[in-house]
Amino acid sequence: YYGDAITLLMGYATLILVVLMVAVCSLLFGGRERWLAPQSIMMRQLITILRYALILAKVGILLAIELVAFPTGCGWWLDMCSLTLVDATVADRLAFLKANFFTSHFLHWLAGVAFMLHVSVFVAVLREVVRPEVLWFLRNPADAEEHPLRDLIDEPVPKHVRRILLSLLLYIPLTGALVYLPIVIARLLAPGLFPMWIDLHDPFSEIPSPLFLVHVSLPLAMEKLKPRDSFKHLLHAWLELAGRIMGMRDKILPNAVQRLVPSHQAENESQPAGAEQEQENREEEPSGPGGRRGSVWIWTKAMTITAMGFSTLAVVAAFCIVGPVGVGRKLFSLVGLDVKHDVYPFASGFCLLGIVLEGISRLKTIAESSGARGAYEAVIKATQQACKCAVAGSIILLLSPLLVGVLVDLVIGVPIRVLPNQTPILGTAHHWLIGLLVMKLGVKLIVSSPTLAPRWRAILVDATNQGWRNMRLWWLMRKLAIPIVLMVSTLLGLPYIFSWGLLPWLGVDEVSCWLWWRWSYPATFVSFLVFALWRRVGQLLGQLHDSLRDSLYLVGRRLHNLS
Repeated sequence: YYGDAITLLMGYATLILVVLMVAVCSLLFGGRERWLAPQSIMMRQLITILRYALILAKVGILLAIELVAFPTGCGWWLDMCSLTLVDATVADRLAFLKANFFTSHFLHWLAGVAFMLHVSVFVAVLREVVRPEVLWFLRNPADAEEHPLRDLIDEPVPKHVRRILLSLLLYIPLTGALVYLPIVIARLLAPGLFPMWIDLHDPFSEIPSPLFLVHVSLPLAMEKLKPRDSFKHLLHAWLELAGRIMGMRDKILPNAVQRLVPSHQAENESQPAGAEQEQENREEEPSGPGGRRGSVWIWTKAMTITAMGFSTLAVVAAFCIVGPVGVGRKLFSLVGLDVKHDVYPFASGFCLLGIVLEGISRLKTIAESSGARGAYEAVIKATQQACKCAVAGSIILLLSPLLVGVLVDLVIGVPIRVLPNQTPILGTAHHWLIGLLVMKLGVKLIVSSPTLAPRWRAILVDATNQGWRNMRLWWLMRKLAIPIVLMVSTLLGLPYIFSWGLLPWLGVDEVSCWLWWRWSYPATFVSFLVFALWRRVGQLLGQLHDSLRDSLYLVGRRLHNLS
């Protein structure tokens, strides 16, 4: 009658009243001399319960702030900084918030978490390049002495508040430097590319496509191109240049001896080295007004290098927006495809530029080591390998996913979404995307489970170890591509031949043929799964029988007492 909120408040008020009554009774019948340390057993238990309740409330509030409130606020600030990217306004975001409150907050929380993860990866790479004392104000998650959950319990609230405020002061300018300034610079460099097209009006058919494309193309590019090592080298070169310009190279980057020391030896020698470095700094640091002026000058140089770093990141991020999108749109226009989302051109342009840059880098390295003839032979070999990859990719990444997607739609989608008097449309891009996702999940499942399909697991592991560069085309076609195509084609062809070839010859009418065709695919697929499961269970039982027989009767190399 009064609503859930009033009922909840009344419940909390009742609990508080009970706690106060217990406290009063304890004070009346116990020692009243010292409130902080009463002699009453009941009061001591009450204080212990209250202490644990306050610790639990403290941990819950801090977790809510750090895991929910802060990422959501970061996502909203990220959205505000990127409004000009899609030519949106604050009123549009507020209207979407009013119409979809929880969805809006979830999307902003997801964007904030993704941005924070990228920042943490950047800080981890930066920590591997610079000296350990440069990032003294940031926590190191890889440190064995760091215990975040224990720190939430043990450390006082003001320290957590200072840490949250420090994170806030770091993320506000960092978001502006990495998101807002690159968009402004990109609009100045290529105003014709803006606004970006990201249309999400039909989520059931439009959201999966860019998500699948990014889910497949970008991780493949990241895995093969290895941008972490390249980014680390570029970051080290930039810090080397900036440190030499500002005269702070030795204070920012470790020397060559420190970079070559193994990690375990560095950990063992970290304490003496740190004490020695601190003693040297103490001896070199001048005292008095000159020392204070030197300290101010060092901080000025550090702030200058930080400003130079933010400016460089903004310019590089702007080119990372303009380059892939421009190349991707040009590629789509040459092929003759319509651009509905700029996620497609960005992913395609990013992969193409990454492949070109990787090829140029490798060609330059080969030319420096082997000369022009070695570079020519490398180009010929790379061309042959690219042709092999094109042949294998056209079957494994194009034909096989399309067939698997059509099979999945015929098994699951057609009986559910297509009416008996309708004809399904097969062979579209969505079937290819669904098949690609199903194949990727199947590969992950088979590789992670040694007992599920040992033969296929061995083939997939061998193919993964070969990679695209050392691929054996005929072996891959014979062991992987052709068996997959034949198996899926059989599952597609047998129900069709039975429904439209055998049944009409037996005199079955067309309506019954349609019903048989509609439900024969799920029945065939279920029968195939039952047969495969029965066969695998038989193999496992046979292996179990052999292991029990060997453990009971096998002595040395001869069987005894086996009737």
